[in-house]
Amino acid sequence: HDLKTITARFSWASALRPLKADYDLLQENHDQLKQSFSATRGDYLREVTFLRDQLQKRKDPDSNLNKIGDVDCRIFYDPIVTLTDDELQYVTSVIKEKLKMI
Repeated sequence: HDLKTITARFSWASALRPLKADYDLLQENHDQLKQSFSATRGDYLREVTFLRDQLQKRKDPDSNLNKIGDVDCRIFYDPIVTLTDDELQYVTSVIKEKLKMI
């Protein structure tokens, strides 16, 4: 039994502990990248929204509803596609609640 314990501890110390340290470092870097991506995505959305608002000729979105073919702003970026499934579910519920308030 002692030999098994010594072998397991030696294996852990020589092979697995360095891998665990590497894994922990990689996990920390991945978490930082996810946070950075999330912040960058938010900044990009704010910039796109600002630029779209500048390009729009109208201030009231309902003013051009009856004018077929009169599009004042082409939209190519859809921020919804960058969301994870959990984020999409949350955003969908928030939009539903906001629509109920109108």
